Amino acid sequence: MNPFGDERTGATRYLDALRSHWLLVAAIVALSVAAAALYSFTAEERYESEAQILVTPIGDDQAFLGFRLLRETNVQSRAVLTAAELVTAPAVAEAVAERLRLDSREAAANAVEVTGSGQSNIVAIVATADDPARAAQIANAFADETIAQRSSVFQGELNGTIARLRQQLIAIPPTQRQI
Repeated sequence: MNPFGDERTGATRYLDALRSHWLLVAAIVALSVAAAALYSFTAEERYESEAQILVTPIGDDQAFLGFRLLRETNVQSRAVLTAAELVTAPAVAEAVAERLRLDSREAAANAVEVTGSGQSNIVAIVATADDPARAAQIANAFADETIAQRSSVFQGELNGTIARLRQQLIAIPPTQRQI
């Protein structure tokens, strides 16, 4: 049954309702526009910047056995996800906070979102700040510090292996060494 007692169609009924309540509709639209404008003018501006790290895991190279390197596995994304976790490690966040004079390592870690894609070997570091240059500084600092710390770990392990091999070489009598 039609509550209006006539044969008006749905569209006609809605138009009649809008005409009879035009003041209410106009007030709601004006209030919505005012709320959106107020939010737009008072909202804090946030900028994002992204840095990317290419992750290249090593294969079955026995020369690096015992090194803490990212290795290829049967699960393609494992090395990338591990690298993404290393970006937000406390030591990295602490170094970034100190380098950029942020309040704490938590503040540094909270300024970034790190994602690793299982479809590629890219780790994306997205930093958010109230200034675009600051967002870029934070993203780049996390990328740089992650690479620096991983390089330092590798160099330390490599130097230890070289020293151990030198000791083994010294233990071999010169007459038994083959070149």
